Amino acid sequence: METLITYNINDFLNPELPPEVEVFALEKDYVIFDLEPGKLAEFDKMPGRHVRFEGLLLTFVSHGALQVSYKNHMFSAPAGSVLALPPNLAARIESADWSCVGLTLVYLSREFLQQLSFSISAFSGPVELEHRSPVFQVSETDALMLDSYFRLLKLTARQPGSSGLTRHGAASLCVALCYQCMQMFRQQLERTTSAPAAYADGRKARSAHVRDFIRMVHADFARERSVAYYASALCVSPKYLSALVKEITGRTAARWIEDYVIMEAKNLLRYSGKNVQQVAYALNFPNQSAFGKYFKHLTGMSPTEFQKA
Repeated sequence: METLITYNINDFLNPELPPEVEVFALEKDYVIFDLEPGKLAEFDKMPGRHVRFEGLLLTFVSHGALQVSYKNHMFSAPAGSVLALPPNLAARIESADWSCVGLTLVYLSREFLQQLSFSISAFSGPVELEHRSPVFQVSETDALMLDSYFRLLKLTARQPGSSGLTRHGAASLCVALCYQCMQMFRQQLERTTSAPAAYADGRKARSAHVRDFIRMVHADFARERSVAYYASALCVSPKYLSALVKEITGRTAARWIEDYVIMEAKNLLRYSGKNVQQVAYALNFPNQSAFGKYFKHLTGMSPTEFQKA
């Protein structure tokens, strides 16, 4: 049985790479390095293995091509594309010819990711439902933009010492990079899913119905947390909506709503400067006590404990 190899930030701080490859690292927050064609030739004889990354892996393929498979699907990452693997997703990464592969690899540690401030609306939009590939193609302009971010990450890692301001700047830079990647990803999805053929079969038609639900949650989660509210707006029963959303997305309708609310609550508690009562009202809870019970039930800690963590 094949062994699943798990990588964390320490594995990227001391990678087995040719000595001429410069590795840029900001403490144990992120690592970035470039590999020109020919530097990965030693992998040519190495069979593909399932790997899992504890943090976020972003790989810009500049030359050659990679193949990645997970969840019984195979995807190709040709030159001019980005391969993005979220934390703890097991995948097999291969290439027909490693000697031709050139890439820039960025790895954000799990601990660093937990400190970043992301808006839930940027990463849980409905458009992703039709396309679950971890790969997206970028234009020449996009590639130049990515290269600018990569250069800034390298320069930041080179700064002597690691003050709090340096780390805050690096965090903002990484958030901006992730937002840009998501924008590029969505632009590709909007192009590829706009054709009528995308809805040729019944599953795609049901997916369109689910997308309407996600769009509504995206817009109304701060005001409405009831599955019945969204079902009524879509003229279906709560039971049918829950079953359909579960079938298409693997998550229940209630879970979608809860994830939106909790992610936004965490962002507000940690980064908005609001106190717990203000966050409760911002998310349309009747009082601080109701919000506290909701938050603790889903996270295991009170809002105050989360703010102090």
